[in-house]
Amino acid sequence: MTIVDEMRAEHAAFRAEFLEFRREMQARFDAIDARFDRIDQRFQTLEFRLGDVKADLMKWSFVFWVGAVTAIAVLAGVLER
Repeated sequence: MTIVDEMRAEHAAFRAEFLEFRREMQARFDAIDARFDRIDQRFQTLEFRLGDVKADLMKWSFVFWVGAVTAIAVLAGVLER
């Protein structure tokens, strides 16, 4: 076996190891991407829930202020007499 044959064999072994390493890394990255996709879905759900909470707060705030203004108007009318 010549040195060229040894280098070719070593190159082939190195290439095989590198391709295996690359497949492992790709599998890990795919797993990480899947986790981030699940996190993104959770944040979207949370965003919708926060939107609902904000809408409820706006509604009840409006009801509170209308009631307060009405009460002040009634008191002003009663005290005016």
